[in-house]
Amino acid sequence: MTEGMIGIFKEIITLFVIVGVGYAAKRLRFMNDEFDRMLSKLVINIALPGMILGSVLTATELPTQAEVWLCLGLSVASTFVMFAVAYGFTLLLRIPDGRRGVYRFMLCFGNVGFIGYPVLSAIFGPDALVYAAVFNLPFNFFVFTVGAWFLTQDIDGDVKVQTSWRTFVTPVMLSCVAAVVLTLAGIHHAPILGEALNTLGSITTPAALLILGSPLLAIACQCATSSAVRACGPARCSG
Repeated sequence: MTEGMIGIFKEIITLFVIVGVGYAAKRLRFMNDEFDRMLSKLVINIALPGMILGSVLTATELPTQAEVWLCLGLSVASTFVMFAVAYGFTLLLRIPDGRRGVYRFMLCFGNVGFIGYPVLSAIFGPDALVYAAVFNLPFNFFVFTVGAWFLTQDIDGDVKVQTSWRTFVTPVMLSCVAAVVLTLAGIHHAPILGEALNTLGSITTPAALLILGSPLLAIACQCATSSAVRACGPARCSG
């Protein structure tokens, strides 16, 4: 147990180091906002789907059908629990009308796609991504329906939530569906294709962490500016 916790701790420290490299790269101008935006698109649309599918096609052992359905059931149940928690907290904390929707959204829906998959793979290994893909299917459905409805509650006037089938057709969603279908069909031995997807997906973790560290420079500058304004006053700092 202790060795396992030490291993997880080392992995977490490694991830934070890469985040720090992202901060340094932005500070040294190896990265900029446009680069961050394009790299984010690459991760979400190409690298992350490759990581998810590669984890299935190179897996030594797949979850059973019973485990897949159990994982889906737990995902739906946990989402409904978070809905109740979100409503309870916004009422308990007396969040004013016009802001409750975004608070409820933040409590219910985390960043499981962009950073969740890479961290999970780094800590627990690629085999864990199969379970993550299954667990994430209800999440994607709810975030584009209930989540969108949460956000529209903060907008004045009669606003209708408009969703279509295109809302759900994203590379990550399609890769999750494909991963579940392959798992249920027991298909997991495709050495060439699987290794190619794994290699492509291997850039997901470092790229996502670099992007995560890059905005820290802007945040640090904002904090420094705010501190200077409080210390010197707006007139002196503006000069």
